[in-house]
Formats: sequence, C-alpha cells, structure tokens
Amino acid sequence: MASFGLLVAAGGVRAQPGTGPATLTGELHPIKNVGNGLCLQPEDGPDADPRILQMTCTGKPNQAWTTLGSGTGRYWFVNAAGGRCVSVGDIPINHGIVVAGNCSLSDGSGRTPSNAQWVPSGSLPGSVALRSWVGRTTTAFCLDVPGGSGAPGTAVQLYTCNGTPAQRWTVGAG
Repeated sequence: MASFGLLVAAGGVRAQPGTGPATLTGELHPIKNVGNGLCLQPEDGPDADPRILQMTCTGKPNQAWTTLGSGTGRYWFVNAAGGRCVSVGDIPINHGIVVAGNCSLSDGSGRTPSNAQWVPSGSLPGSVALRSWVGRTTTAFCLDVPGGSGAPGTAVQLYTCNGTPAQRWTVGAG
C-alpha cells in the first residue's frame, strides 16, 4: 500500500516513532483477525469515540491503519479515515470497550499517555496477539473478538489473554 506519513500529521497526531525494522510508520494496512478474516474499523455514527468493529474487509480508508512504533516495543494504530487510535479505558477488564479514541501521542508533560498503545506478542509486521498498555504498564488483557464470533459488526473487546485465534491479528501486512 501507499505511504501516507503526512495523513497522520494532518489528523493532529504528534509522534516520535521508533527506529528499526519493526517501525511501520506511514504504511497503511488493515488489521485483520486470524480466526475469521474480518478487518477492524471504527463504527459509523456521531460518537466522539466510536467502538471498534470487525467487518468484511473492503480496502476502504476506514479499515486502513498506520502503525507507529514507540521505539520501546509499544505501538499505536492510527485510523486513516479519522486519525483516531485503537484505544481502551483506564481500567482494563474482561469485556472492556475498545474505541477509536484520541491518540494523544504527546501530552506536553514529557510522559506519554498510554491507553492507545499496544504490545504485540511478536515482531511486526506479522500475526500477533495485541496486549493492552494501560497506566504505563502492560496488562493481562488482549484485543479480542467476543466468543470468536465471525459476525460482521461485532464490537471487539479487551479480554484476558488466552492465545485463541479470536486474539490473533495480522498487523502491518496487506
């Protein structure tokens, strides 16, 4: 896919991406569930922080994500259509809501807000589990398809990491 590093800047996101081969800055790719082949996208509608849904892959910008590396093994996933990041709330719990939220890659304090960061179980690009990073620490909760559902329109969630295909995602590859 094409490289769109300026798209992220135009969305108001500021970042100092990491260096090295795992940094996929500016490349747009779908995030696809390994278990069912569906792609992530923000829910359509007026919500400021729309939920992240799994949908049939279309190749449209709302299913294209830029992967930004922090240089410390954590990543942001920025949506091409809205410039919002895959994000979670302050308290990670089973069935926790996952939204397209404010990326806030820099809060001006010198400390990086963390609820929009994810720790992959392996190298990117690749097929990985995505563990949430909340409160500046890695949690025991992963990005998950509830019950491994193959139904388009299902909202993804946080759930205790369990190694199932419902928690495996192809990230950074067409």
